[in-house]
Amino acid sequence: QNSIGVEFSVDKINTSIYSSFDTDWFISPTTYDNLIDLTVSLCKEYNIPVSNVVRVFDINHKRNPLIFCTETVYVKYSKTGNQLWREFKSTVSERLNNVTNIK
Repeated sequence: QNSIGVEFSVDKINTSIYSSFDTDWFISPTTYDNLIDLTVSLCKEYNIPVSNVVRVFDINHKRNPLIFCTETVYVKYSKTGNQLWREFKSTVSERLNNVTNIK
């Protein structure tokens, strides 16, 4: 099957300690907005339904991107990674619907 992979960077509140399981990782607002815009753009260009926007975790259960696929509550958001993922997909869907309704 064909796929398009998108990677993004995350930031950390406490930069004196680095562990992938720390709860103070976050996505900067600029990175998040760019990630949304890119995903919407790719969905439009290649006619990809939001239901086909998936994480690596959804394919092979590798926790990637970790910030979007855990039940860990992240300090900056007071939400779990899975909640953040659902919000991301919801935002992509809303923006796609808004773009479709404008035409």
